[in-house]
Amino acid sequence: MRELTNLLAKYGTFTKDELRGLVTDGDPEKLSLRAVEMLCKFRAWHNYPTLITSAYRDDNGTHGMGLAFDQVLYSKWKKTQPNPFELWRIATTFPFWGVGMYFDWKVGGEPVVGLHTDISQESNRPLRWIRQNGVYYYEIDHLVFQSNKETVITLKSAIQNYGRTH
Repeated sequence: MRELTNLLAKYGTFTKDELRGLVTDGDPEKLSLRAVEMLCKFRAWHNYPTLITSAYRDDNGTHGMGLAFDQVLYSKWKKTQPNPFELWRIATTFPFWGVGMYFDWKVGGEPVVGLHTDISQESNRPLRWIRQNGVYYYEIDHLVFQSNKETVITLKSAIQNYGRTH
């Protein structure tokens, strides 16, 4: 825990409120220090207030390996978020291996656009996806996504759908 605390203090980018998901959703000792350092660099780079909603959890994916974070970026703390295109640009420009954007998350009962970021290199290329209404769509071309049911959507249409319903 000391190494994690020292690393967070070194960067000093997060407030206590922003980090609630590090300690309420599993054992922070199981987080990769390299993943935490990437998260700190990401937060310092984009400079948006960032709520960590989940980090390590007992699963078979990147969270279970201690390599992933779920987060919500705000332009005004818990009030407004940057435009979803801006969120996508920020997350996919930074050198994360996995980036997912979720249009069906809620924080405190309020709808938000959530981000998953990870540093796992289990796949042979970076993985990008969005989730809308519980359905995952994986990037097959720049800003074009396809579900396992062969449905194709664009990031623009996902954002428009989110805007109509929220």
